[in-house]
Amino acid sequence: MEKREKSQKERLLEEAAGACVYCGHPLTAESLETDHIVPRSKGGTNEYGNKVCACPACNAAKADLDIRGFLAGFSGRRRRKYENRLDALVEQGKMSQAKRALLSDYRTPSGLPYWQDGCGGRHFEGEQAGYSMELWLIKRKTINRKYLTIKSLLL
Repeated sequence: MEKREKSQKERLLEEAAGACVYCGHPLTAESLETDHIVPRSKGGTNEYGNKVCACPACNAAKADLDIRGFLAGFSGRRRRKYENRLDALVEQGKMSQAKRALLSDYRTPSGLPYWQDGCGGRHFEGEQAGYSMELWLIKRKTINRKYLTIKSLLL
């Protein structure tokens, strides 16, 4: 007998341990809604890495907010529970570190998103792609090339 490939909804539900990623409410494959972490209206993709399962209430509340805007409405206690839930999913090997970073609003002093490794070290988003901080800032169009050229000539 051939093994049936899981649907995307089933994979998302398994990744979130059968609960809403945002509030922890238990879900079934029928009751879950797929949420785009970075809303499509704000340039997010329809790829699996940009999707999580959410309960109807959280999905409606998030609407087209980015993750930073959505999490701003969380109380301190709710935010800690949310962060702990995500950390547990990563530790259990259910969620990738990249998706975990998308679901947080961690920022470096330069405003770039970062992720934390298992030892508590912080790494900016472009590091995995092999970019230096300056090149990543240029790629993200947060500083102009002229400034970087002048800075490198002075060094």
